[in-house]
Amino acid sequence: MTYTSTSTHDILATTAPFDQLSAEKLRECSERFQLLRYRLGQPILRAETLPYQIAILVEGQARLLGNDPITRKPITLQRLEPGEILGWAGLIRGVPCENAIASAETTCLIFPAYDFIDLLDEEPLLGDYFHTHCSPAEIFDLLNRELQQNPRADLDFKTLVQDASTAAEVRYLQPDEDPDPPLDSQKLWLVSGGGAVINHPVGSRLEPDEPIQVLSIHAARAIGIPSALFEVPDPPEPPLEASENGK
Repeated sequence: MTYTSTSTHDILATTAPFDQLSAEKLRECSERFQLLRYRLGQPILRAETLPYQIAILVEGQARLLGNDPITRKPITLQRLEPGEILGWAGLIRGVPCENAIASAETTCLIFPAYDFIDLLDEEPLLGDYFHTHCSPAEIFDLLNRELQQNPRADLDFKTLVQDASTAAEVRYLQPDEDPDPPLDSQKLWLVSGGGAVINHPVGSRLEPDEPIQVLSIHAARAIGIPSALFEVPDPPEPPLEASENGK
Protein backbone atom coordinates (compact mmCIF):
# COMPACT_ATOMS: atom_id res chain seq x y z
CA MET A 1 0.00 0.00 0.00
CA THR A 2 1.27 3.50 -0.83
CA TYR A 3 0.55 6.34 1.58
CA THR A 4 0.43 10.01 0.66
CA SER A 5 0.13 13.15 2.76
CA THR A 6 -3.62 12.99 2.13
CA SER A 7 -3.94 9.47 3.53
CA THR A 8 -1.76 10.47 6.49
CA HIS A 9 -4.20 13.28 7.18
CA ASP A 10 -7.13 10.86 6.97
CA ILE A 11 -5.46 8.41 9.36
CA LEU A 12 -4.82 11.11 11.96
CA ALA A 13 -8.38 12.39 11.56
CA THR A 14 -9.71 9.00 12.67
CA THR A 15 -7.14 8.24 15.39
CA ALA A 16 -7.85 9.35 18.96
CA PRO A 17 -6.84 11.77 20.32
CA PHE A 18 -5.48 13.40 17.14
CA ASP A 19 -9.04 13.52 15.84
CA GLN A 20 -9.63 16.33 18.37
CA LEU A 21 -7.21 18.69 16.63
CA SER A 22 -8.43 21.62 14.60
CA ALA A 23 -8.41 21.23 10.82
CA GLU A 24 -5.41 23.56 10.53
CA LYS A 25 -3.40 21.81 13.25
CA LEU A 26 -4.28 18.41 11.81
CA ARG A 27 -2.99 19.44 8.41
CA GLU A 28 0.20 20.82 9.96
CA CYS A 29 0.83 17.64 11.95
CA SER A 30 0.16 15.34 9.00
CA GLU A 31 2.99 17.00 7.11
CA ARG A 32 5.46 16.12 9.89
CA PHE A 33 4.59 12.43 10.19
CA GLN A 34 6.74 9.99 8.25
CA LEU A 35 6.05 6.46 7.12
CA LEU A 36 8.19 3.62 8.45
CA ARG A 37 7.88 -0.11 7.81
CA TYR A 38 8.99 -2.88 10.16
CA ARG A 39 9.77 -6.48 9.29
CA LEU A 40 8.36 -9.44 11.22
CA GLY A 41 10.18 -9.60 14.57
CA GLN A 42 11.81 -6.18 14.20
CA PRO A 43 11.81 -4.02 17.36
CA ILE A 44 9.65 -0.91 17.23
CA LEU A 45 10.53 0.23 20.76
CA ARG A 46 13.08 -1.02 23.30
CA ALA A 47 12.32 -0.94 27.02
CA GLU A 48 15.82 0.22 27.93
CA THR A 49 15.79 3.26 25.63
CA LEU A 50 13.71 6.42 25.94
CA PRO A 51 11.69 6.72 22.70
CA TYR A 52 12.86 9.27 20.19
CA GLN A 53 9.51 9.12 18.40
CA ILE A 54 5.93 8.03 18.79
CA ALA A 55 4.51 5.51 16.34
CA ILE A 56 0.92 5.07 15.20
CA LEU A 57 0.31 1.53 14.01
CA VAL A 58 -1.27 1.82 10.57
CA GLU A 59 -1.04 -1.65 9.08
CA GLY A 60 -0.02 -5.03 10.50
CA GLN A 61 0.31 -6.12 14.13
CA ALA A 62 2.71 -5.75 17.02
CA ARG A 63 3.13 -7.04 20.54
CA LEU A 64 3.94 -5.21 23.75
CA LEU A 65 6.27 -7.50 25.71
CA GLY A 66 7.70 -7.93 29.19
CA ASN A 67 9.50 -10.56 31.25
CA ASP A 68 7.50 -12.08 34.09
CA PRO A 69 9.38 -11.14 37.30
CA ILE A 70 8.57 -14.52 38.87
CA THR A 71 9.17 -16.98 36.00
CA ARG A 72 11.52 -14.71 33.98
CA LYS A 73 9.69 -15.85 30.86
CA PRO A 74 8.57 -13.34 28.18
CA ILE A 75 4.87 -12.52 28.21
CA THR A 76 2.66 -10.56 25.83
CA LEU A 77 1.17 -7.62 27.71
CA GLN A 78 -0.92 -6.38 24.81
CA ARG A 79 -1.56 -7.31 21.18
CA LEU A 80 -1.43 -4.10 19.19
CA GLU A 81 -3.69 -3.47 16.23
CA PRO A 82 -3.92 -0.54 13.77
CA GLY A 83 -4.80 2.66 15.57
CA GLU A 84 -2.63 1.96 18.63
CA ILE A 85 -0.06 4.60 19.58
CA LEU A 86 3.35 3.57 20.88
CA GLY A 87 6.11 5.53 22.58
CA TRP A 88 4.02 8.08 24.44
CA ALA A 89 4.21 6.35 27.85
CA GLY A 90 7.99 6.60 28.11
CA LEU A 91 7.96 10.23 26.95
CA ILE A 92 5.20 11.23 29.38
CA ARG A 93 7.01 9.59 32.30
CA GLY A 94 10.52 10.48 31.24
CA VAL A 95 11.30 6.82 31.92
CA PRO A 96 11.74 4.16 29.18
CA CYS A 97 9.37 1.22 29.58
CA GLU A 98 7.94 0.08 26.25
CA ASN A 99 9.21 -3.07 24.54
CA ALA A 100 7.31 -3.61 21.29
CA ILE A 101 8.08 -5.78 18.27
CA ALA A 102 6.33 -6.24 14.95
CA SER A 103 4.49 -9.58 14.86
CA ALA A 104 3.79 -9.18 11.13
CA GLU A 105 4.93 -6.91 8.34
CA THR A 106 3.93 -3.62 9.96
CA THR A 107 3.60 0.00 8.87
CA CYS A 108 3.71 2.91 11.31
CA LEU A 109 3.39 6.66 11.10
CA ILE A 110 6.31 8.20 13.00
CA PHE A 111 6.34 11.55 14.82
CA PRO A 112 9.53 12.91 16.47
CA ALA A 113 9.56 12.92 20.27
CA TYR A 114 10.43 16.62 20.58
CA ASP A 115 7.54 17.55 18.26
CA PHE A 116 5.21 15.34 20.31
CA ILE A 117 6.18 17.01 23.60
CA ASP A 118 5.72 20.46 22.05
CA LEU A 119 2.34 19.41 20.67
CA LEU A 120 1.13 18.36 24.13
CA ASP A 121 2.00 21.83 25.44
CA GLU A 122 0.30 23.54 22.50
CA GLU A 123 -2.86 21.41 22.50
CA PRO A 124 -4.38 20.97 26.01
CA LEU A 125 -6.85 18.33 24.80
CA LEU A 126 -4.00 16.10 23.66
CA GLY A 127 -2.03 16.86 26.80
CA ASP A 128 -4.95 15.87 29.02
CA TYR A 129 -5.52 12.68 27.06
CA PHE A 130 -1.99 11.33 27.31
CA HIS A 131 -1.28 12.60 30.82
CA THR A 132 -4.40 10.96 32.24
CA HIS A 133 -3.96 7.60 30.52
CA CYS A 134 -1.91 4.70 31.82
CA SER A 135 -0.15 2.26 29.49
CA PRO A 136 0.19 -1.48 30.23
CA ALA A 137 3.93 -0.96 29.73
CA GLU A 138 3.97 1.64 32.51
CA ILE A 139 2.00 -0.65 34.84
CA PHE A 140 4.31 -3.55 34.00
CA ASP A 141 7.41 -1.50 34.78
CA LEU A 142 6.03 -0.26 38.11
CA LEU A 143 4.74 -3.64 39.26
CA ASN A 144 7.98 -5.30 38.20
CA ARG A 145 9.88 -2.86 40.43
CA GLU A 146 7.37 -3.35 43.25
CA LEU A 147 7.58 -7.14 43.17
CA GLN A 148 11.36 -7.03 43.19
CA GLN A 149 11.10 -5.22 46.52
CA ASN A 150 8.10 -7.19 47.81
CA PRO A 151 8.01 -10.60 46.07
CA ARG A 152 4.63 -12.30 45.63
CA ALA A 153 4.80 -15.74 44.04
CA ASP A 154 1.04 -16.20 44.46
CA LEU A 155 0.07 -13.57 41.89
CA ASP A 156 -0.82 -14.08 38.24
CA PHE A 157 1.41 -11.26 37.04
CA LYS A 158 0.04 -10.95 33.50
CA THR A 159 -3.57 -10.78 34.72
CA LEU A 160 -2.57 -8.27 37.40
CA VAL A 161 -0.98 -6.00 34.79
CA GLN A 162 -4.04 -6.21 32.53
CA ASP A 163 -6.50 -5.52 35.36
CA ALA A 164 -4.41 -2.72 36.82
CA SER A 165 -4.07 -1.03 33.42
CA THR A 166 -7.82 -0.44 33.28
CA ALA A 167 -8.33 0.32 36.99
CA ALA A 168 -5.31 2.52 37.74
CA GLU A 169 -5.64 6.17 38.69
CA VAL A 170 -3.16 8.79 37.48
CA ARG A 171 -2.28 11.67 39.80
CA TYR A 172 0.14 14.55 39.38
CA LEU A 173 1.76 15.80 42.57
CA GLN A 174 2.59 19.48 42.41
CA PRO A 175 5.73 21.01 43.94
CA ASP A 176 5.21 22.55 47.39
CA GLU A 177 1.59 21.35 47.57
CA ASP A 178 -0.08 18.53 49.46
CA PRO A 179 -2.13 16.17 47.27
CA ASP A 180 -5.65 17.54 46.92
CA PRO A 181 -7.70 15.44 47.32
CA PRO A 182 -5.48 13.17 49.46
CA LEU A 183 -4.23 9.94 47.95
CA ASP A 184 -6.80 7.15 48.18
CA SER A 185 -5.77 4.80 51.00
CA GLN A 186 -7.45 1.88 49.21
CA LYS A 187 -4.83 2.01 46.46
CA LEU A 188 -1.15 1.20 46.18
CA TRP A 189 0.57 4.40 45.04
CA LEU A 190 3.80 4.19 43.06
CA VAL A 191 6.04 6.99 41.81
CA SER A 192 6.08 6.74 38.02
CA GLY A 193 8.13 9.67 36.76
CA GLY A 194 7.98 13.38 36.09
CA GLY A 195 9.38 15.57 38.85
CA ALA A 196 11.59 13.96 41.49
CA VAL A 197 10.04 13.09 44.86
CA ILE A 198 12.44 13.33 47.80
CA ASN A 199 13.47 9.88 49.07
CA HIS A 200 11.18 8.20 46.53
CA PRO A 201 12.80 6.98 43.30
CA VAL A 202 10.68 5.71 40.42
CA GLY A 203 8.77 2.59 41.43
CA SER A 204 8.78 3.31 45.17
CA ARG A 205 5.63 3.40 47.27
CA LEU A 206 3.89 6.55 48.46
CA GLU A 207 1.97 6.18 51.71
CA PRO A 208 -1.21 8.32 51.70
CA ASP A 209 -0.51 9.71 55.19
CA GLU A 210 3.18 10.60 54.69
CA PRO A 211 4.54 14.02 53.67
CA ILE A 212 5.34 14.23 49.96
CA GLN A 213 7.90 16.72 48.69
CA VAL A 214 8.46 17.19 44.95
CA LEU A 215 11.95 18.54 44.26
CA SER A 216 11.32 19.96 40.80
CA ILE A 217 9.46 22.64 38.94
CA HIS A 218 7.58 19.79 37.26
CA ALA A 219 4.80 17.74 38.83
CA ALA A 220 5.56 14.14 39.78
CA ARG A 221 3.46 11.42 38.18
CA ALA A 222 2.01 8.82 40.54
CA ILE A 223 -0.07 5.75 39.71
CA GLY A 224 -2.66 4.33 42.11
CA ILE A 225 -3.54 0.65 41.74
CA PRO A 226 -6.52 -0.74 43.71
CA SER A 227 -5.20 -2.80 46.62
CA ALA A 228 -7.97 -5.34 46.03
CA LEU A 229 -6.18 -6.50 42.86
CA PHE A 230 -3.37 -7.89 45.02
CA GLU A 231 -5.72 -10.05 47.06
CA VAL A 232 -5.75 -13.72 46.13
CA PRO A 233 -9.14 -15.35 46.79
CA ASP A 234 -9.24 -18.34 49.11
CA PRO A 235 -9.71 -21.66 47.34
CA PRO A 236 -13.30 -22.93 47.45
CA GLU A 237 -14.11 -25.31 50.26
CA PRO A 238 -14.74 -28.91 49.20
CA PRO A 239 -18.39 -29.94 49.25
CA LEU A 240 -19.60 -31.63 52.40
CA GLU A 241 -19.92 -35.36 52.02
CA ALA A 242 -23.33 -36.81 52.61
CA SER A 243 -23.68 -38.85 55.81
CA GLU A 244 -24.23 -42.58 55.62
CA ASN A 245 -27.88 -42.25 56.56
CA GLY A 246 -28.46 -39.60 53.88
CA LYS A 247 -28.87 -36.68 56.27
